[in-house]
Amino acid sequence: MAPPRVLLADDEPATRRQAREILTGAGFEVLEVADGSALVITACDARPQVILADALLPGLDGFEAVAELRRHEATAAIPWLYLSTLSEAETKTQGVARFLMKPFERQEVIEAVQSVAPVPAQRPEGSLPDDRRG
Repeated sequence: MAPPRVLLADDEPATRRQAREILTGAGFEVLEVADGSALVITACDARPQVILADALLPGLDGFEAVAELRRHEATAAIPWLYLSTLSEAETKTQGVARFLMKPFERQEVIEAVQSVAPVPAQRPEGSLPDDRRG
C-alpha cells in the first residue's frame, strides 16, 4: 500500500526541508509547493490525503487556498493542517483539522499529520497478513 501523500506548502525553503525530512522519516510521501496558486493546482492534480500549509503564502494565501479547494468536490474533504506564525485564534474559523505554531517540534508534526492520515503499519518483507497465516 502506498504511503499517505502530504502536500506541504510553505514559502520558506528551510521550513519545507525540515517538515519534509520529518514526514518522510515517518513514512509519508511529501509533495512540496511554495505558493498558494501552486498549492491549489497540485492539490487538484495529486489529491493528497492531507495538506500542511502555511497560512501566509505568496499569491493566494492559505485562507484563500483552503476556500478555493473547499469549493471543489474532489478536494473539499482533504484535511488541512495550518503551519504558521499566526495565532491559533487567527486561524480558527478556517475549518482546519489542526494548527501547528512555527517553530514546530518533530513529534508535534508527526502526531498532527497521523491524526488525519495514519501511516499503515509495515509488515516485514515476505510475511502474510494476519488472516492468511496458517
